[in-house]
Amino acid sequence: IMLDNRKIPSAPITLKTVDFSPPMVEYIVDDSTVQFADTSKSYEVYKNGKYIGNPVRETYPLTYKSFLEEYLFLTKDGNGYESFAGRPLIILPSEDTYLVEAEKFAPVSDLPYKGFMGKGFVALTMKKNIIYKFKVSVKEEGMYTIYFRYSNGTGPVNTDNNCALRTLKKEGHSVGTIILPQRGKDEWSNWGYSNALILKLNKGQNNFVLSYEPYDENMDGEINTAMLDQICVVRINL
Repeated sequence: IMLDNRKIPSAPITLKTVDFSPPMVEYIVDDSTVQFADTSKSYEVYKNGKYIGNPVRETYPLTYKSFLEEYLFLTKDGNGYESFAGRPLIILPSEDTYLVEAEKFAPVSDLPYKGFMGKGFVALTMKKNIIYKFKVSVKEEGMYTIYFRYSNGTGPVNTDNNCALRTLKKEGHSVGTIILPQRGKDEWSNWGYSNALILKLNKGQNNFVLSYEPYDENMDGEINTAMLDQICVVRINL
């Protein structure tokens, strides 16, 4: 690249104030009512991904139905800047929610982590339980969502490439990829939930395999580990 050494002409500088978006929405749920922490703002409510209508203030009533529902709450400031959504609020139907302990189908890990449900958890590594078979029985045929309670303390949430990946198959057919991201360096007792996949289940027993396949290799290449605590299956309205 050859430069001709010309002087850069002067130009005016335009100053602009620094604007910030509102903080994330915080709330608590008391019985069947959402109570917002900051009652001076109005809130936009999204139910199952759709905006329900006019903004609400202070509280929002919940209606419990026989299938899973998910809510998100946003707010805006005087400039019209939108906040990030607060944590999703998931309403689970008690009759059509199936929570299956992972250790029912594989040996309990002897690692000293705490906070698990049931009697223990199962270690998923690139050498242990690379083929994890499990069964879920449901009362009715229909559409369901399936996700997993897990922990992954292989690294911080903002760096490293240690996300654990597994392929979920039902009756031998691929359903999709289960993603188990790291939740903090050495945070093995910090439990959370994977992504959810939607599939059709038959009445009665359904057979699954959660496996580590060659295409599940992450960018780290050597660490692909998670602790599996629970299998969560919920009927949805589709």
